[in-house]
Amino acid sequence: MGIVYIVYDRKARDVFAAKTFQDEVFARNPNIRERFEKEALAWINLDLHENITEAN
Repeated sequence: MGIVYIVYDRKARDVFAAKTFQDEVFARNPNIRERFEKEALAWINLDLHENITEAN
């Protein structure tokens, strides 16, 4: 559903992952937006763990 980019924050001097949705997927099926939002909220609400990227 989404695309994950590896990004570099020059100010923080650190590497991060940024996830965004794919326009063509959303255009084909409007219900995908709700699934994407649920996935994002589930990730945001996860406890911190060394193997999970923190959502900000």
